[in-house]
Amino acid sequence: MKDIKILEKVVEVLNDLINKKKNDRVKPEDFGIRKYKFRPDGTLDVFENVSLYGKHLKELPFNFGKIFGFFDCSFNNLTSLKGSPKVVSDDFYCHANQLENLKYTPKIIRGDIDCGYNNLKTINDLNIDGVAGKIYVNNNPDLIISGEILDKRSLIWYSINEFK
Repeated sequence: MKDIKILEKVVEVLNDLINKKKNDRVKPEDFGIRKYKFRPDGTLDVFENVSLYGKHLKELPFNFGKIFGFFDCSFNNLTSLKGSPKVVSDDFYCHANQLENLKYTPKIIRGDIDCGYNNLKTINDLNIDGVAGKIYVNNNPDLIISGEILDKRSLIWYSINEFK
């Protein structure tokens, strides 16, 4: 009988630990995101602006889908944009990180994209189908476009194509 009581207590402690782990997961509310919906595939659609500005992130906390507003992941320590939204209905800000490429940028941005103050070497890996605004790439000292090194002091913009 005593062994059963001990086993019941072990099961109770293990269940508490499992539930605590589930509750320790990062939630959109932890980042001020209130209007959202998770899709069945796990991506997060957000129905407001998303500001992850200056949160000391090394990676994006979710796999974002559509953002109905702007998306700002500036002033972090991101080395990749993996998890970036697929569509942003306004501007996309990723400046002042440690990015060397733009491989995971949104497919559609209905505003500007600001990726200045990073370590970009090229923008040839942009994964964009349409940008309504401009692409700002200022202060990326090693950035090369069409074989020419950009003047790192000037505010350069580069427009891929008009928004479809």
